[in-house]
Amino acid sequence: YKGGAERDEMLEEFNEDQLRVLEEEDAAAQKIQTKYRGHLAKKKVEEKRAEKNAAEGAQAPPEGTAEQHRAATKIQAQFRGMQGRKKALDREYELHQQEALKALEQQKTDEAGK
Repeated sequence: YKGGAERDEMLEEFNEDQLRVLEEEDAAAQKIQTKYRGHLAKKKVEEKRAEKNAAEGAQAPPEGTAEQHRAATKIQAQFRGMQGRKKALDREYELHQQEALKALEQQKTDEAGK
């Protein structure tokens, strides 16, 4: 890499303690660079996902705490349960109406036949 020969010359002049400090600094720098590159990669993925979702007309992922998510899920479940029970009652009411209409029609045909 750039300046490699100069660095090698400098390293020859350092004692062991100084070399250990340089190695620790290099390791720390590598760790920082790795974390930063990971951060950039995650950010890039999130941006692409947001672009894709925007193109598809999807909503952004929900924000909030885990407790808020659990509360929202519970509210949604209760609402969906209420909707389901209402739909079942509506179907039952419709069936009763159809049965009543059939019974009336049958009663009219029986009376007309007498």
